[in-house]
Amino acid sequence: VGKVIWVELITPNLAGAEQFYAGLFGWTFQDMSSGDTQYGIALANGERIGGIVQHPIKAGEKRQPSWLTFIAVQDVDAATRLALSNGATVVRAPHTYNSRGRQAILKDPQGAAFAIMASYTADPADYLAAPGEWIWSSLLASDAGTDAAFYQTVFGYEVFDLESEDGTEHVVLSTDNYARAGVHTLPADAMR
Repeated sequence: VGKVIWVELITPNLAGAEQFYAGLFGWTFQDMSSGDTQYGIALANGERIGGIVQHPIKAGEKRQPSWLTFIAVQDVDAATRLALSNGATVVRAPHTYNSRGRQAILKDPQGAAFAIMASYTADPADYLAAPGEWIWSSLLASDAGTDAAFYQTVFGYEVFDLESEDGTEHVVLSTDNYARAGVHTLPADAMR
């Protein structure tokens, strides 16, 4: 529980994203598109490390491509209820995917999207990531401490404050003696 087990890039341009990450990290891609869904699995050295899904941006919508972090839970429905009781909102209600597991997409109390999943297969083992593999998720929040407390309550993370020379709050979330993710104060100039 609490491990980052998958990431997905939501983008309006699947082909462009694949070209960019192939050039940047040498990733290759496996096309998993079906019906109206354009989806690719990103591979580093032949190992699955994440997905890229094409999602068009509607006219007038102000949204940029973004990475969605999937966090392991044992019971998606119970974790959803706990998150909701602590200020989260539902983006996509719990749903079962036959080949993948049960998952939901939520927003934390400050509006950052994340996903939870109870996978049908074993979660990936903890190991030192090789170059080009996913290693870390960071969240920029207007109130890092409050957001870190939300993730601590919902996922049981241990929370560690890091010293900062820039006057902003930096927090590490960990479980099982592994650092899993970071929560950082959004820079003041980004809030304008």
